[in-house]
Amino acid sequence: MRVCEYCGGVVGADDIACPHCSASSFVEKCDECGELYTGSSCPACAQKAQEAREAEEAERKRSDAVLKANTGLGWKTALTVFLPFIGGYYLLNNNVRKGYRTFAAIWCCFIALDMAFVSSSGVGAKVIGALACLAPVAVYLLRNKDELSTAQGGKGKLAPAALGAVLLVSLVGAVASPSGQPAEPAETSRTAQGVTATAPVVVAPVPANTSASASSTTAAESSSASAESSSSSAQAGPTAKDATLVANTKYLEYSNKETDATKLVTCNIDSAKVTADGALDLSKVGVHAVAYTIALGGETATQQVEFTVRDTKAPKISFVKAKPGIDVGDTFDPLDNMEYVKDKVDGELPYVEEAPEAQGTKVGLEEFYDTGWYTIEGSVDSSTPGTYALVVTASDRHGNVTTREMPVTVRATVDESAGQPAAEEHTYIANRNSMKFHVPGCRDVSRMSEANKLEITATRDEMIKMGYSPCGHCFP
Repeated sequence: MRVCEYCGGVVGADDIACPHCSASSFVEKCDECGELYTGSSCPACAQKAQEAREAEEAERKRSDAVLKANTGLGWKTALTVFLPFIGGYYLLNNNVRKGYRTFAAIWCCFIALDMAFVSSSGVGAKVIGALACLAPVAVYLLRNKDELSTAQGGKGKLAPAALGAVLLVSLVGAVASPSGQPAEPAETSRTAQGVTATAPVVVAPVPANTSASASSTTAAESSSASAESSSSSAQAGPTAKDATLVANTKYLEYSNKETDATKLVTCNIDSAKVTADGALDLSKVGVHAVAYTIALGGETATQQVEFTVRDTKAPKISFVKAKPGIDVGDTFDPLDNMEYVKDKVDGELPYVEEAPEAQGTKVGLEEFYDTGWYTIEGSVDSSTPGTYALVVTASDRHGNVTTREMPVTVRATVDESAGQPAAEEHTYIANRNSMKFHVPGCRDVSRMSEANKLEITATRDEMIKMGYSPCGHCFP
């Protein structure tokens, strides 16, 4: 609305002078907020619109951060339990749900105390372990120091104080608690090194009684023989029966070859010679018992060690065309686009219409299925342009599964006489928030919230003119 700059009266668009005060200086008055401005648009309203867009973008980023932080909480929690000095960084995040954050902080402090008091490592290792476990908690508190400093009632100082207390107790415990193994007694150490103590010899006068002398001589010889026997027994080394074999690995991966089983075990006696009675066949899935011969000190002994050969490699799926396409009205058979579905154990896998029932429960020890298989889920409506996602699922007989998506595009026909694509109306699913539109079968439609979902029947060009952009997955 055009108004006079001096009197504020309304001035017509064609007036060259104010009808109220005859002034010739005019400004625009915003119909929305009533602000006076010069130019083509109201700067106050433009500023409000910009702030609204920035607030919406900030809220979207925050929502994305919350979704990302709360994805995979299961493996993040497991990592925190076993490696708190690594997993703690994932859970100690303001975007993670509070219960998980509390658990991570308590668990890191508990493990730090456990490292300080229970571990049998040296003082340096205890201190480093405790500091590493408390590091995620310290980093989290540093990132949120501003929020903690503004907390009401002094509650913001409780968390840093608690961390400081745990740190102090951990350091004191690491220094005060015993570390390492207790030292052996001096006598034991000398005996272990082969030093034998000799009792002092007392020389006495030979008595006149011959029988008493003979008795003393016999006792001395008996004592000497006993000492020699004890010394010989102490110097005797371990035998082959004392050796124990430990498998270096329990599980072995399937392959079409054999392996030297001698390299798969370790003996507790380094001087023992260990040989395997044959090679281990890796081309058979299941449990294999390998017999070993141990030679030591002129003696031999035999032991058996079990290994499990299992198939953990999933099949491979290959398409003739990664993104096949047809024209409206044409037929499409997804089997014609399958180049191969292969497994290194089962070879070529056959196509089945439905997945069969599993036959076993233990991977590598029992068969999951009689044979491997693959299925194709989804359909293509050749009468409606758009992209349709078919899902190919392949499983070998040991239960290793591969899934791959086959996007099939149905192209709109072209009006050859006009040289332009036929402008046909279709029903699209639009997203009010992202301003993108999709075909009804697009995978992104199921991820939309109902509040943002909008169904529109129009041509593709009309959707673009409305301000919507086409989806990059279904290419409507």
